[in-house]
Amino acid sequence: MEFSSGAVIRHHETFLILQYGLGHWGFVKGHIEPGETAIDAFYREAAEETGLTTTDLLLIDGFHEIIHYIYKKNGHNVYKEVQYYLADSQTTTVRLSSEHKTYRWLPYDEALKQITFPGDQEVFKKAHRFLQTRSRQ
Repeated sequence: MEFSSGAVIRHHETFLILQYGLGHWGFVKGHIEPGETAIDAFYREAAEETGLTTTDLLLIDGFHEIIHYIYKKNGHNVYKEVQYYLADSQTTTVRLSSEHKTYRWLPYDEALKQITFPGDQEVFKKAHRFLQTRSRQ
């Protein structure tokens, strides 16, 4: 079993999506290291994958989604759990790691169409609904 953590990252009305080396589009995420919390893992992965640091990112309280899926690794099924958060970015300046091909800051509708996997799409829809509900309060 693998455990990862990531986040939907927003800058004003746009969202950051990354194209991974295998071609799919999704969010900042990565493995939770031993002794690390899921939130610490998100911040570390964001810095490694995008150059966005804790001074650039602010977690938005109240949003936390967990998805599960199975993928193949070396011919074996691997069960994976990913914890997702929601964060605001103070900047759109991104320095991609070598594990990504490119990135985009897109408005919600365009980003939703670009995201590859249904689980990530569902997290994104929930994050968007959460933000809409908060803005009406």
